[in-house]
Amino acid sequence: MNFLHTLYLSSIHFFKKCRISNPNIRFVQNRPKIHRWTEEELETLRIAVNKHGNKWKYISDNYFPLSRTPIAVQIRWSIINRNMSRPRTEEEDKILKYEVLISKPWTKEETEKLRVSILKYKQDWRKIADEFPDRSLFDIRKHHKCNASTNPNFKLGRWNDIEINLFKKAIKEHGKRWIKVSQIVGTRSPIQCIQFFNR
Repeated sequence: MNFLHTLYLSSIHFFKKCRISNPNIRFVQNRPKIHRWTEEELETLRIAVNKHGNKWKYISDNYFPLSRTPIAVQIRWSIINRNMSRPRTEEEDKILKYEVLISKPWTKEETEKLRVSILKYKQDWRKIADEFPDRSLFDIRKHHKCNASTNPNFKLGRWNDIEINLFKKAIKEHGKRWIKVSQIVGTRSPIQCIQFFNR
């Protein structure tokens, strides 16, 4: 027997359609009860997480049998952690430098510097990342992927007749598989191919 909560049914039309298409569905009229966390449960959760880390299923099964699901345990722990959080130290920031995405806009100078670095180091991303101490490796690779001007192998500006003919042939052959289309055209990135297709 399937149960659906009426809270999730946003329209009467959907409600009727469900009832007709599947008569085995029963609709629950009342909201599910919310059991607030007691201080004892919170203390138990702290002890369990300190001992077992983020093994939410294990903690749920062994410390809160039949009362808390693994998702409920994880959500409660994230709420507790948010309240206990403190600003990171300078040392922690250095450790997390490559983990945290620094999302500030790229300048023209940085983009040109990235292009030169790619010419110099090819695909050695660690060496390229050393040239940009204020950027994460993820940010550098994302900018390179989304910005054709950083890749010395791709042309910029107007498309010539040869590129257009290759593009049309690639679209007929591969559809909207932009990486394959880009490989056939040869001088344009997948992003440039998408932009050319959408113009």
